[in-house]
Amino acid sequence: MVAAYSLWVGYLFWKHKGKHLLRQHTQESNILIAWASQTGTAQALAKAYAANHSEFKHGLLMPLSAITPERLKEFERVLFVVSTYGHGEPPDNGRSFFKALNRTRRNETELSHLEYEVIALGDSKYPHFCAFGEHIDKRLNALGASPVVPLVKLDHSKGEETAALAQYSSASVAVPAYEDFTLIRRRQLNSGPRHPLFEIDLHAGHNAQQWQAGDILDVLPLNTSGEIARSYTIASVSSESNIIKLIVRLAIKEDGRQGLTSGWLTQQLKMNDTIKARLHVNPACHLTLNNKPLLLIAAGSGLAGIRAQWMQAAEQQHTAPVYVLFGERTRELDDILSEVIPAQALNAANVNVKRVFSRCPDHPMYVQQALQQSEDALRDVVNNDGQIYVCGSYDGMGEGVHHTLIRMLGEEQVQQLTDSHRYHRDVY
Repeated sequence: MVAAYSLWVGYLFWKHKGKHLLRQHTQESNILIAWASQTGTAQALAKAYAANHSEFKHGLLMPLSAITPERLKEFERVLFVVSTYGHGEPPDNGRSFFKALNRTRRNETELSHLEYEVIALGDSKYPHFCAFGEHIDKRLNALGASPVVPLVKLDHSKGEETAALAQYSSASVAVPAYEDFTLIRRRQLNSGPRHPLFEIDLHAGHNAQQWQAGDILDVLPLNTSGEIARSYTIASVSSESNIIKLIVRLAIKEDGRQGLTSGWLTQQLKMNDTIKARLHVNPACHLTLNNKPLLLIAAGSGLAGIRAQWMQAAEQQHTAPVYVLFGERTRELDDILSEVIPAQALNAANVNVKRVFSRCPDHPMYVQQALQQSEDALRDVVNNDGQIYVCGSYDGMGEGVHHTLIRMLGEEQVQQLTDSHRYHRDVY
């Protein structure tokens, strides 16, 4: 992996310099760095790459949601840094551009003047590796634009994203290093041996950076090579005694083997042992707390995300309505909200909580079905400048909630909520 990454760096240098050193320098106002990111990695890489390459250093850095194919006519050079999400989809802040790019025809938008580069982030363990980056490259070619270098793919499963971030880390764009975090508490939240869910408390130490609701902890599993981390949404806020809470489901495979990282964190790690992890800023899931209504939706280990958002709102004395939809398997074994949410926040006058259980014999229900029944709450959030936050598994819950919102609001309004940073999807 390191050799392949080094070759890529060398190729970019010689290919780019050989083509451009003798060319008159492009005007900075004609240079764009556009990123599309679901968890913040592509955004961080775009900033770091631009800061460390003179031709991009003073270019315009923007999310892809702020760009249209028509607007590309204003630029002479564009760098796209984009991740792929879900089943080969663009990240949420790349969906508008993706749709517009698909509609654009060359006789309408001629881009033969444009030179571009695409750095695509993905994970080769999953189908549709770097599909969004491939799609941008293909469509820009069809519109007449010229690639400066071939499409670059960075594979998360081989640690190439981390290597690239480390390569371009600098004083102006620092990438957090892995640090020691100490296990100080662990408990199983639900009952019974099936599908155990654990709350894990890690002491962050005095040197750890501050974090906020929506941020992520990247954990390096024990006995793994390289820097291939498992990412967990943080369930606490910095003011909670500098303790990082995680909510982790023990993954058990069909052959009985435990998940590499979840098994280690929930079963094998001993009290006061240390782990290597780093804080990962995730701007896409930072809510703007302006005392407007909130709709927090989660299932299973997604409780981590809504707990952090809930605690942050309570800490800032949020008095607008907070609507919570939380789903688990059974009421008897998995009714765990009161275990992790302080009573003062859980019972606050502005909080409305709906718990649903998919294996309940009398009234089985998933959170997307509960959302369908919560039209008044959804309209309050949408009509009063509120925000929606969803946390949990992409397959099933995440997709189900997203499609339910589209049915209830229409695809255009859902996209408007996304582009205006009012609909946040923390799904994995």
